[in-house]
Amino acid sequence: MKICVVGAGWYGCHVALSLLQKGVKVDVFERSDRSISGASRYNQNRLHQGFHYPRDYETRKQSLEGFDWFIEHYGNLVATVSNNIYGIADKVSNVDFETYKQIMTASHLVYDDLVSSDIKSKFRNVSGMINTTEKLILNHQASRYFDDVLSGHITYKKFVDLSDDEIVLDLKDKYDFIIDCTWGCARKIPEFDYYYEPCIYFYYKKKIKVEFSMTLMDGEFFSIYPYDGDIYTLTSVRNTPISKTYDKNCVGELFQSAKQESYITRKRELFEEEVKSYYPEFLDDFEYLEPVFSLKTKLVSGTDYRGCMIAREGQLISIFSGKIDTLHIAEQEIMKVIFGE
Repeated sequence: MKICVVGAGWYGCHVALSLLQKGVKVDVFERSDRSISGASRYNQNRLHQGFHYPRDYETRKQSLEGFDWFIEHYGNLVATVSNNIYGIADKVSNVDFETYKQIMTASHLVYDDLVSSDIKSKFRNVSGMINTTEKLILNHQASRYFDDVLSGHITYKKFVDLSDDEIVLDLKDKYDFIIDCTWGCARKIPEFDYYYEPCIYFYYKKKIKVEFSMTLMDGEFFSIYPYDGDIYTLTSVRNTPISKTYDKNCVGELFQSAKQESYITRKRELFEEEVKSYYPEFLDDFEYLEPVFSLKTKLVSGTDYRGCMIAREGQLISIFSGKIDTLHIAEQEIMKVIFGE
C-alpha cells in the first residue's frame, strides 16, 4: 500500500508517522520549507484541556482526552506554563464566573480558584480567575523532530492543488489513498461548511520576572500566552480576524492589504486599547515586537465547536479540525477507513 499525505502540519506529520509505523509507504508533500509551518506553527500553541470552550461540551470532552493522549505521545514537545490563568470578564461575559466554574467542574476539569495573588491584582473588571495546568506546545522543537523522523518521506516546497482534477487523478493513479491535511486550504471540502479567516496578532516581549498567561473569557476577548522564552503572543477574538471569506482565492489579496503599515498600526492600537481596559499596566510589563500573520479555517458553528471530522470521497480523505489535541481521533478514523480497524 502507498499513501500520499498533503500538508506537513501536526496532522499530516502525525498521520504519516502512524502509517509508517504500520509499514505503509508514505509520501508527504509540504508547500513550505519545513514541517509544522502555517497554521500549525503560527497560532497560540496552547495544548487545551477544555477551559476555552464553556459553550460546547463535545469540544471540552475531546480537549481533555486529547490533552492526556498528547502528553503520553508527545510529552517531549510541550512545556509547563506557570500561572496559566483564565479570567471571566465582569458583566459582559457570556457566562458568569460561578457558572463557568460549574461547567468546568462538571466536565471533570481540574483548576484552582485564584483568590488572591500579585497577578490578580494587575487586572480590573474581572469577576474571577482560575489557574489551570494547560501546556505550551513547543512547535519549534516539533518542526525539528518531524523533519528528522520523517526524513526521506517529505518533499518540501511542493504545493499540491487538490482543487485541480488532473492533479487528483494523477495522484489516484500513484497512490491507494490521498490524505488532505491542509485544513481545507488545498481545496474546498464539499461536506463541511467552513470559511477562511486571515488573521493578525502580535509578539510582545515580557519585561517582568513573574511568569503567567492570561486568557479572558467568555466572548470576544484577548489572550496573552507564552510563545518562546520571554516572547508572548497577544491575540484577540474581536481584533485578530482581518476578514473572513468563503473563497480561498481572496485570501492573498486580504493579506496583502493587511500588511500595509497603516493597517498594522491601527490593529495594534485596537489590541492594546482592549488589553489595557482590563490590564492597565500591560505596556509597562510587555514590549511590542512585531506583527504575525496566519490563516485559520473555521467551521460555521453557533457553539464554537472545534472538534475533529473526517470526510471520505473515494480514495481522497480529508481531515478538518480546529485544534491540535484531536490528533488521536483523526488517526483512529483514518485507520478505520484504510484498514477497517
